[in-house]
Amino acid sequence: MLPVPARRAGVIVPSPTTLDTTPAAAPEGFEEREPAMRPPTKSFGSVLRETRRARGYSLRAFAATVGVSPAYVSVIEQGKVGPPAVAHLREDGLRAP
Repeated sequence: MLPVPARRAGVIVPSPTTLDTTPAAAPEGFEEREPAMRPPTKSFGSVLRETRRARGYSLRAFAATVGVSPAYVSVIEQGKVGPPAVAHLREDGLRAP
C-alpha cells in the first residue's frame, strides 16, 4: 500500500517515498559522453610571478621596469585584482634582462 500524500493549505505534498527517482531514459540515438576535462589553468598572476622569477627579476626591479608600484605587482600576482590592461604594461617588462 502506498503512503497517502500530506496536505497543507490545499497543496498536495508528496512524501519522499512517492517520488520517482529513476533517471529518465536518453532519447534514441543519444550517446552519453564523459564530460570534457580541461587541465587546470594558471591564473595571470601565477604566470606573471613564474615568468618574473625565471627571468631573474625581483618584485621591485620588475615593478620599476614596467612603471608600476611593487604593491600593485604583488596584488596582481596574488590574484587579488584581475590582469591589467595591456596598455599598462610595457613590452620590455617581460624581456630577458
